[in-house]
Amino acid sequence: MRTAVTSVNLLMGTAYVLMGTLALHELVSGWRINGFSRFGAGLVGIAFTCGPHHLIHAVHVGIEGHPAGGLDLLTVLVGVPPGLIWLRLRIEALGGGPGDRFIAGTPAWLQAVPTAGGAHLAVVVLVGTSVAVTSAALSPVVVLGVATAAVYFAVAGLMGRTQVRNRAAIGGWSLSGLTIAMTFGTCGAMHLGLALQQLGGARHADVHLVGIDAAAALAGTYFLVVVHRLTRELLDDWNTVSARPAPV
Repeated sequence: MRTAVTSVNLLMGTAYVLMGTLALHELVSGWRINGFSRFGAGLVGIAFTCGPHHLIHAVHVGIEGHPAGGLDLLTVLVGVPPGLIWLRLRIEALGGGPGDRFIAGTPAWLQAVPTAGGAHLAVVVLVGTSVAVTSAALSPVVVLGVATAAVYFAVAGLMGRTQVRNRAAIGGWSLSGLTIAMTFGTCGAMHLGLALQQLGGARHADVHLVGIDAAAALAGTYFLVVVHRLTRELLDDWNTVSARPAPV
């Protein structure tokens, strides 16, 4: 279990750092032509806080011998597929490719996503709560974790709602838009599971994780405000929340 938790956190931490690097490159290169992108800046902040969070957790578990449980593995592992797909599409876009795929209609696998997401969240809450009730100790760190989870869930909800609205207009879905929404949803579940484990004393936060998670909460709140304003068409930005269908 320790090896698995360490490995998947190293994978996700590296992926997020790469995401942040790509987003920063795109932000800087497009700034002179298109102006400052608040969406891009928020994405950079998210990636450069999520990446170190996973990398530090990998060090804690793999080198320092911190506890590693099934909930740790589950919450991070579920976020691997959407995160890596979205990263692959961003690399493709920066290389001159479409950076997206148009999904016509609503295939069976996509219909199953809401149910699977709900089941995943239910498992996180049930397992996390069973740990928390053994020795509940509410602390500012736990509150910070729950608040961060709530922000990420809100971002995922806004992006998911945008995809639903676009589906009625274009008759399908954006794979890039779906995967970034799913990534935020799985990040929210991960932070919620972490907070519940901290509540029960199964996980202990040090100054590194507390500092990074505080920065993540601020970056997430900024990004949430930007996404909300974009979806309400209250903000002009050269990055859009939802990608248009890629050419075929």
